[in-house]
Amino acid sequence: MREWARTWLDRMVAGGLHGWVTKKGSPSCGLRRVALRPAPGAPATADGTGLFVLALCERLPSLPIADEEQLADPALRREFVERCVARCAVESGRVARAPAG
Repeated sequence: MREWARTWLDRMVAGGLHGWVTKKGSPSCGLRRVALRPAPGAPATADGTGLFVLALCERLPSLPIADEEQLADPALRREFVERCVARCAVESGRVARAPAG
């Protein structure tokens, strides 16, 4: 899964990725409260993040990410879309990147 995620992310980054919506609770794509088992047969704990989302956050730490549940809230949805549009504008050169610091 990790190797597949790296390869897939290479293609997505090359094509221009400005935001990502995750599937709530998914073992691969869940953003938070994903049920994980530390070992086969062990009880699951709902405090993890999906494997693909971990790779995504590692590769693109400033990428706007939301799960489908968050997007049900109009204010959170608007904020997510605004962050995606701003990222697109910066990456396309229409808006200057803020200085680091």
